[in-house]
Amino acid sequence: MNISRAGFFRELPHGDPDGESLREAVERDTDQDTAKLLRYLEGNVVLAATAALVDDVLDPTARAVAPLELVTDGAWVWPRDLAYYVEKYDAAVPATFILHLELRNWVQPHLDENELRQVEEAFLGPDH
Repeated sequence: MNISRAGFFRELPHGDPDGESLREAVERDTDQDTAKLLRYLEGNVVLAATAALVDDVLDPTARAVAPLELVTDGAWVWPRDLAYYVEKYDAAVPATFILHLELRNWVQPHLDENELRQVEEAFLGPDH
């Protein structure tokens, strides 16, 4: 199973060091439907959660803006704070992610326990 990633910006403490820059994603012009995108990002299934809250890395005065969680729709995984950056800064998400959402007609799938375990293993590895 191949799981794609969105929103793991390199500036984030939980981001991918080799990932896309949040600053560049904020500066890039987008034609994404923000309202639909936010509904999709804020829904879906939590893959992993902690009790921690994350701060806004672009605005040091904005604290505890989102829970530190990973969310999935079974094909993609993103950190919960991606919705915050899309809403506050209109951060661009990958065009392939938008295409995926359009092909799904912006409908969030229901994942059963077995499907969620498969995503977890594919994303986090068998020895997590």
